[in-house]
Order: sequence, then C-alpha cells, then structure tokens
Amino acid sequence: MSSTYHVKISSKAIKQLQKLEFHAQTAIVNWLEDNLEGCTNPREKGSSLTQHKSAAWRYRVGDYRLLANIIDAEVRVEVVKIGHRRNVYR
Repeated sequence: MSSTYHVKISSKAIKQLQKLEFHAQTAIVNWLEDNLEGCTNPREKGSSLTQHKSAAWRYRVGDYRLLANIIDAEVRVEVVKIGHRRNVYR
C-alpha cells in the first residue's frame, strides 16, 4: 500500500501567498488541494530544478510557480516559495 502525501506551506511561502491578488491565491490553494494533497506521487505533477537547487521541485499554476521539497521519509511536500514565474527563481 502506498502512502499519500500531505502538503505543508512554510511561513515564508504563506507570506508570499498573502501578497498575491485574491484570484491567484484561490487558484494556488485549490491547485494544491486538488493535485498534491493526498497524492501518491507528487513528482508526476512537477519538474525537478537544476543547478544549485537540484533537490527542489517546481509546480506550475498559471503564471505562478511553487517551489517545494519532497520529503519521502515524512510523506510530505513542503512548499518553500511562491511567486510569479519571472521572480520566483531569484
């Protein structure tokens, strides 16, 4: 039996989410609930990052990106950064 992953959003990511317009906030939260919360393989919905952030994964929600770490030992996806695609990788 495979385990289901749970999503945790870091306090920094929550602050970044709160700065976005309401429509973007709603879209991101709904996407997390529909696609990552309770899933058995969070890697199939995203892409791994390269270079110095190779352990992180990115998820695309419209023009926004979610950067996350997948912690298999705790069966958890930890969202560490949320932002517009042009700014999130800085």
